Amino acid sequence: MDELKQARISVSLHLAAAIAVGWTSWIISLAYTKWICAALGFLVLGAISLVLMKRMKVTGKWLSGNGTIIYIFAWAVAWVLFYNLA
Repeated sequence: MDELKQARISVSLHLAAAIAVGWTSWIISLAYTKWICAALGFLVLGAISLVLMKRMKVTGKWLSGNGTIIYIFAWAVAWVLFYNLA
């Protein structure tokens, strides 16, 4: 698989997961503490990273630029957006 296709898959997967976890974090934050939401977000990030590193055989440095930074930013934006819409 070429690097451009790997980058697209990684970014798309991280972005979709970040939006889903942002919504889930908002739901959880209504009843529980925010630390549980943060733990959930980083747990999902770790799981996605491990799966992509095994399947695509990429390094952690490549993955941080093509997914991790996007995931953290999109997760925070989604969480704040859902929080403000409620």
